[in-house]
Amino acid sequence: TSRSSTSKNRITSRSSTATNCITSLSTTATNCITSLSTTATNCITSLSTTATNCTTSLSTTATNCTTSLSTTATNCTTSLSTTATNCTTSLSTNVTTCLELFLQGCWVRGGGGTKGNSVPGE
Repeated sequence: TSRSSTSKNRITSRSSTATNCITSLSTTATNCITSLSTTATNCITSLSTTATNCTTSLSTTATNCTTSLSTTATNCTTSLSTTATNCTTSLSTNVTTCLELFLQGCWVRGGGGTKGNSVPGE
């Protein structure tokens, strides 16, 4: 979606795949959620947008959950032995609740922005 529009409730379940859940130009991506062994790919917002509840659960993988240019990533979370990759914000942004459970870590690195990359075992 583009130009001040809203993408809501893009949900997949039971071994399905959500691909290119993307918003641009002051839009909002809400509830981009996958569950039960699914994959969320390229859940991306850009240019002053907000990504909310970009979540995977039960042995899933979240890839490229990214915001840029003064945006906020909220509740970028994985649970139950999952992996969060490239959960990143850049250019004066904030990462809130970069959380992983069950033997997974979260680290933050500065320099050009704030990066919350979760790596299993670290």
